[in-house]
Amino acid sequence: MSWTILQGIPIHYAYLDRQSPRTFVFINSLGTDFRIWDAVVDKLKDHGNILRFDKPGHGLSTARRPFKSKITRNSP
Repeated sequence: MSWTILQGIPIHYAYLDRQSPRTFVFINSLGTDFRIWDAVVDKLKDHGNILRFDKPGHGLSTARRPFKSKITRNSP
């Protein structure tokens, strides 16, 4: 498992790099962490890259108030 910093917040994530043009992104729901996707990852791991992360305040990611983000800030 890995960590990155997004707007000063430590974000816990896992990235399975299969050198594929396809990437599956899994986002956990309220009160869960990215392990909720373990069974799905087992089925898809040979079909593309897989990114899972704990949203701020969930799982092992830290919460900070107020948290504001735009998808364009986090995409290439």
